[in-house]
Amino acid sequence: MATLKEIARKAGVSIRTVSRVIKNKPHISEKTAKRVQKVLDKFSYTPNLLARGLKAGRTNMLAVIASSLGQQVLTKKLACLLNTADNYGYKTLLGITDGDREKEECFVQEFAFSCDGFFFLSKPDNKNLRILEKVSKPFVFVDVQSSRYPCVPIDRQAGVIEAIEKVKQHYKKCVFVTPSVDKKEPRRCGFEKAMADMQVRSEIINIPIGYFEDGYKAVERIGNFDKTLIVCYSDKLAVGLLKRLYELNIDIPAQAGVIGFDDDDYTEFTYKALSTISQSVTELADKSVDMLVKQISGKKFSKRCIVETKFVPRQTTIV
Repeated sequence: MATLKEIARKAGVSIRTVSRVIKNKPHISEKTAKRVQKVLDKFSYTPNLLARGLKAGRTNMLAVIASSLGQQVLTKKLACLLNTADNYGYKTLLGITDGDREKEECFVQEFAFSCDGFFFLSKPDNKNLRILEKVSKPFVFVDVQSSRYPCVPIDRQAGVIEAIEKVKQHYKKCVFVTPSVDKKEPRRCGFEKAMADMQVRSEIINIPIGYFEDGYKAVERIGNFDKTLIVCYSDKLAVGLLKRLYELNIDIPAQAGVIGFDDDDYTEFTYKALSTISQSVTELADKSVDMLVKQISGKKFSKRCIVETKFVPRQTTIV
């Protein structure tokens, strides 16, 4: 492709004049503008927007660093984030780390030259924070809780409390099924807080990973089903669990109520539509992009914007 210098030489004008024509600046005669445009069209010249942006100190590009896209809710978050960034006039670069901090470091160092800021869909630690301090770019942690850094967390704890509060009168026992052993994990904290206000038996069951088959196998550990409410860490666990309950001819929602988390698309199409807790990926994207763009523009911004969750009652619980 022809350079700006070659275009200027072919048109018999200065590089500055060519640049003014490209940018549609005034104070150029119509005759000169037409001659320059004819040469531009002949060589199908496209300006190097990245180079121009780097020179101006702004590229209108953002980087998204994510650990994986293995779950539907993660891909929905990412798609919403990219669409929202586009609506703000920003293009995006994507780096998938597979949980590898060295790979993350490589992405950050590479993207720092071409991007105005970063989104991280992974928890901060000392290593990636040191990297960010080196590149001195604005950043936002998406769906992450942090007391020190710009973040947009999802209030999962409140969603679990709301769900249990709305159905608790129909059940005598409550079980929480989770792959997380972290006692500070928000969904677990929500369950335990709800249980503190209820006069019912409760139990937390830890399972290995958190896929469909883990929910299926967890049923055997729950025991008898006599008005038992089962709150699951995710929709995947809940759907696996539902399959096993169906095979055992357990009456849902009378003998066993089931609540998932995420509101994945398939949850409305299980043999009984799954009650779940929804997190707004649209709101998450809107708040995340707005926070990062304000940082880039030097405007005031709140370092922490919470996204609320909402209980979606369907056929697997009595309301």
